[in-house]
Amino acid sequence: MIVVSLGPDPATARDAAIAAARRADPGGDNTTWHDADSPVSQLAASAGTVGFFGPRVMDDPSRLPVTRRSHLVRADRDGYVTEVRAGAVGVAATVLGAGRERAEDAVDHAVGVLVLARPGDRVRADEPVLEAVYRDAQKLGDALPLLEDAVRIGDAPPAPAPLVLETVR
Repeated sequence: MIVVSLGPDPATARDAAIAAARRADPGGDNTTWHDADSPVSQLAASAGTVGFFGPRVMDDPSRLPVTRRSHLVRADRDGYVTEVRAGAVGVAATVLGAGRERAEDAVDHAVGVLVLARPGDRVRADEPVLEAVYRDAQKLGDALPLLEDAVRIGDAPPAPAPLVLETVR
């Protein structure tokens, strides 16, 4: 099994799939990895949010429930985003109601966290880096400490993350 780091950019997903294929089969015929009909290209094309939500929701986002309440988490200083702690963002989204703490819990598809600044982005103090979309002010209060600690800002941009994180054999 190959674990890859996929970003929201389709080119990044394609590049990650190709890099994973090269690691899995280093002696393979890499001339076909970029062909649109190759299994690797088809896998890369299916990666991302379109595969999760399906084309109907992606074509018409009004199908999703909406809440108009949001809170911006802002950069505490000038610098570069060096890390967005996905675990903290995920737990905060669960606290807001976007995920389940227990199997019987309902999922609120209108709430969640938007990442507005990615690693490597230059930000200024007080610039929004995350947006928490919520319904319940108490849940927002519980999620804010996690979100405020989720984005790390440094003086220099981070080194680019590898496309292939690990090969598990």
